[in-house]
Amino acid sequence: MPKLKDLRGKRFGGLIVLDEKPIRINKVIYWNCRCDCGNQKLIFSGNLVQGKVKSCGCQHYRKDGVNERLVNIFKGMKQRCYYAQHERYKSYGGRGIKICDEWLNDRKKFYDWALSNGYKDNLSIDRIDVDGDYEPNNCRWVTMKVQQNNRTNNRKIIINGKTKTASQWAEEYGITHGAFVWRYENNKI
Repeated sequence: MPKLKDLRGKRFGGLIVLDEKPIRINKVIYWNCRCDCGNQKLIFSGNLVQGKVKSCGCQHYRKDGVNERLVNIFKGMKQRCYYAQHERYKSYGGRGIKICDEWLNDRKKFYDWALSNGYKDNLSIDRIDVDGDYEPNNCRWVTMKVQQNNRTNNRKIIINGKTKTASQWAEEYGITHGAFVWRYENNKI
């Protein structure tokens, strides 16, 4: 029988094997691992060594250990900002929006920033200032609802000195978007 390979402290994609002895379940060796997301999970030794498992299941990694969705988000940012033939270039690069040099020159810095600043598979990147660039101080990870309220073509409505979108006002009043717009346009609010 071959000698057990000590994997303690080693990194496999987004997993780090903890400094504990392996667990044997039905003659199969499992290691307790901590994922970059913070979860702990028992992982079959063979899957770690062969590179078949690189996270607890929270993210899907490419062979180089980078989250595939993050790669696509970065590509999308780059296309919108720098490729004039892209369908949305006019709203991004055409308006002068760009990616900061730090991220543009080293994608890994973008990936690292994303993972340490709230990235989750159900969120999308959002520029806080819609006229600002893609850079660490102007980006965040938000839900699609927040993303939709941050669009440049939203109608902004001022009520009692507060500015919100029609959807945000509708939510505050507990009515549908259509009902809010009707009431607002007919001076019922």
